[in-house]
Amino acid sequence: MGVFDNYDNVEPKRKGEYNSLPAGAYVARIKRAEEVGNDKYTALKINFDIEQGEYKGYFEELYKNQNKDNRSWRGSFYAFYPKDNEYYASSAGELKHNIESIEKSNAGFKMSHTSDGFTGESIAQLSGKLVGVIFFEKEYLNKFGKVKTGINVWGFETVEDVLSGNYEIPPKQELKQETQSSDMSGFNEFDNDDCPF
Repeated sequence: MGVFDNYDNVEPKRKGEYNSLPAGAYVARIKRAEEVGNDKYTALKINFDIEQGEYKGYFEELYKNQNKDNRSWRGSFYAFYPKDNEYYASSAGELKHNIESIEKSNAGFKMSHTSDGFTGESIAQLSGKLVGVIFFEKEYLNKFGKVKTGINVWGFETVEDVLSGNYEIPPKQELKQETQSSDMSGFNEFDNDDCPF
């Protein structure tokens, strides 16, 4: 087949334009997981890709279409470890919900942990596991000071809950009015998909 054999049927796209993943719930497969952190936080960074439906392989395709010198995997979620402070119960509960969503989606799988965190062996075993992922819309300012809307991961749910519709999509997170009108000179835009918080 010649490169122009299907040219008349191709949909025109501007440079950098791609099909955006809509807010919603998706079944995903974990590609890689690792413990990351610094003096302010410790988390499991979990890379995944959409496993089923119209958007299967979405993040792989996004990765392939990035500039080869500056590629980053966009399908990531940070499951933060709790800190010993007034937010412990809330943050520990969120972490447990996300981990149990993976465990319940993969029969017989159980994460093991010590008092310091999950074991390296159980983190390595996350690769290949299925989980439901919830995405929501969030406004941000781009480098030109324009308000744009992107998607962010809200958290994990079980595959069964995603397939049965037993989940809620959070409402769109809009920028506050003073943020939209503030002077952003001197600040660099940065991709909220790569931000761990």
